[in-house]
Amino acid sequence: MEKYQHMKAFIGCCLEYSKHRSEMTSTLLQRYLQILGVTSDMSIFDPGSCVATEFYVTLHELMSTLEPSSGLVWCAIGVLHHACRNPAARHALIHTYKFAPILTRLLGANLIQDKRVRVLQLLQELTYGVKISWQEAHLPCLISTLTSWIVSGEKDVISLSLGVLVNLCYKNLPAVYTLMRSVDSKEFLRTILKLQNDSTDTCVQVCKLLIILEHISGEIPDADIINFVNITFSTVGDAFKSSDVFLLRHMVDFFKDVQMNPHSRQVLLTYPRFHSDTEDLLLLLSETTAKAECVGMVFEFLQSLVTLKVTCLNRLYARFVTAAMQWVRTELACTQSLSLICSVTVDIRRADGDDGTVEVRQNILAQLEQDLSVLLLILNVRDNENYLTKPEARTAVTAVLRLLQEMSKIPSLRQKILLSLEQQMMQHVFQPLLVAEPRDRQNLFQVEVTELYVCALDFISDLATHDGQWLKLYSDLLQHKQVQMVLAIALDTGEEDVKRKVLLLTGTVGFPSESVSSLAKFLCDVKHPVLVPGGSKVSTGVGVQQYDMTPLFSLAQEGRLDNFLAKLQGSEIQDIPTSAIMELYEYKLAAMSRTERALQASLEAANNDATRLHHRLAQMSAEASRLYELLYHNQQCLEGLQQEKEASISRLEAAQIAAEEEHKRHVSEMKAKRRLLNELNDTIEEVKRTVATKEEELLLKEQHLDAMNKQIEELQSHLTLMEQKYKDQQSKNAELTKTLAKLEDRMVKRERIIEEKGNEIEKLQKVIQHLEVDLTNYKMLCKVQEKNLMEKEAEMTATQQQLSELQRMRDVIYEISGGKKKM
Repeated sequence: MEKYQHMKAFIGCCLEYSKHRSEMTSTLLQRYLQILGVTSDMSIFDPGSCVATEFYVTLHELMSTLEPSSGLVWCAIGVLHHACRNPAARHALIHTYKFAPILTRLLGANLIQDKRVRVLQLLQELTYGVKISWQEAHLPCLISTLTSWIVSGEKDVISLSLGVLVNLCYKNLPAVYTLMRSVDSKEFLRTILKLQNDSTDTCVQVCKLLIILEHISGEIPDADIINFVNITFSTVGDAFKSSDVFLLRHMVDFFKDVQMNPHSRQVLLTYPRFHSDTEDLLLLLSETTAKAECVGMVFEFLQSLVTLKVTCLNRLYARFVTAAMQWVRTELACTQSLSLICSVTVDIRRADGDDGTVEVRQNILAQLEQDLSVLLLILNVRDNENYLTKPEARTAVTAVLRLLQEMSKIPSLRQKILLSLEQQMMQHVFQPLLVAEPRDRQNLFQVEVTELYVCALDFISDLATHDGQWLKLYSDLLQHKQVQMVLAIALDTGEEDVKRKVLLLTGTVGFPSESVSSLAKFLCDVKHPVLVPGGSKVSTGVGVQQYDMTPLFSLAQEGRLDNFLAKLQGSEIQDIPTSAIMELYEYKLAAMSRTERALQASLEAANNDATRLHHRLAQMSAEASRLYELLYHNQQCLEGLQQEKEASISRLEAAQIAAEEEHKRHVSEMKAKRRLLNELNDTIEEVKRTVATKEEELLLKEQHLDAMNKQIEELQSHLTLMEQKYKDQQSKNAELTKTLAKLEDRMVKRERIIEEKGNEIEKLQKVIQHLEVDLTNYKMLCKVQEKNLMEKEAEMTATQQQLSELQRMRDVIYEISGGKKKM
């Protein structure tokens, strides 16, 4: 399910409700608000998305048109309460969308106690850190209501009313002037001083209001500042136990502001119980199971004590690091815990103290070396590619990089970091920036994005001075246009510390001159519209013109005024009755009241116009940011495609050259193979002729053998006849003995001849067999050569087809290139 589904449905339903109000649309709106008021995915309230911006504008318009008794109003208040848990959303609700006038109108209604408390709690959230640069229309009414409740003594709303009043007056002179015009300042100060003993929360708010009104109540005595420190420690502990995040944030931020004053800072350093009170806080951290957000605020308070440079706290630094290390893997307390460790590291690195400080330094360095693997686990984002899309994750990684950079400045830890930190970790940190496709909430113009990559480059540049591999990585990263764009955006819209780091980076060894030129070019190209909180508001002047056209007096009243002025000019004032003067005075008061109402209406119209323009500007800024980011990524994709096209053309040309060389090689091989084939054919013909000659010789031998066989048969038949005759002529044996001996000799000779002929026949048969084997081998060789010839012809045909296809592709590319040039 899409995460913005309910927001989009609410926006569409609001549009329908504005056209046709019905019970069904009201029920749907209430249902969607109830769902959004309990959603667990707080990222949907991030103001950077176009859907969230449209949601806030639509919610503001809806609440402006509803009556205080409507149930939708209180559902919307619940959603705003829930959205304030997202820090970025709370900042946008305070400085951009301005729901305070609507809530002020709700306070003017006759609310029951529960609803009044809910509105005041939300006002506390939506006025914390608000900047009031001029007189806003709702301010007098709101301050009057708050002061009346404070003076009335209603205990349930006194603390909340004081909290809202402190938020309004803190660093806002227009609110202070409005407060001084609304009440008798001396009487009001005496009243709030009586409230100090009501509760701890009320006492804190009274102290803060007295410090804000210091120029009226007189310079705060040193004893009161010391009392403020005492109250701060006790309040931080009590608020931590009760998980009161708002009060904790109030106290921590206000303590940091108080220590910025040089006089107050010197007085703060004289507080005698810094060590014991801080130790109590550390015990409370170790013994109590509290919300991570509260723990983060306590760590921020401890960090303010470190920056205050309280000497007696040096012995507790090791416990600071131990406590903070237990929360570095918790999302809501990660950044504050890492910042505390970083501040402690900076302090011990710069300190040149006594033996006690040296021992503390050694203990802390041992802890940092032991817990280095835990810090690297936070930095290792390779297993979760979507991790850096969350603003909280980017802030946490930035804090880790700052801590590692400070640790790398200590020689004993630097070598450990160089051995433990893998370059692949830093490459994965930059991976979301270097991809061509835009990612969800990965906007280059977000503060935490530029701050993350500037800190990462600063850290790598420090490592590059000690290791050549890191220097190569540093130079490679600076070659990417995305990195150069981030540096340009940081120079254009970044904070002072970020801009200083970028300027220092340009002077490092690994920063190439080409990157400086590209950085200057990108800096000129950055034209991103930024919504400046508290910017100037321009009124259309419609309300002023409308009331300027209205006469202040009737014609009769103008006549009487003219007569009165004429008498004054003629020195006839004794003839004017007192009643006439009183009547004229009442006319004057009425005229001033009408003028005041006209100016108030004009001011309200200007505020409404300014709020609408702020909303419109927020919508346009979100849309412009999204479109600019999309344009930037599309430009990156286009440049990548152009590079790919050039690479493809180069590969095509190389392939064409290789194909031509391959073709020439194949032609030469074909010629060689044809010569070899001709030689083989000649050899085959010669073998065939040899075989034919051998066959003729074999045929003659066979004919001769047949004749010999016939002759042997004839001899055998003749021998048979002779034996028959021998038998028949035994009587003639004696006579024919000589003849028989001769015949036997002849027979022996003939048998010898037959045996020789048989041997010759065997030899001829062996020769015939050898010739047959040779003939078979030659036939097989012929077939193999014919098969090789056919394969070469097929390869030649395929190569010719490939060459034809490459030629066709080259012609198409030339046609496309020619067409683009013409366009």
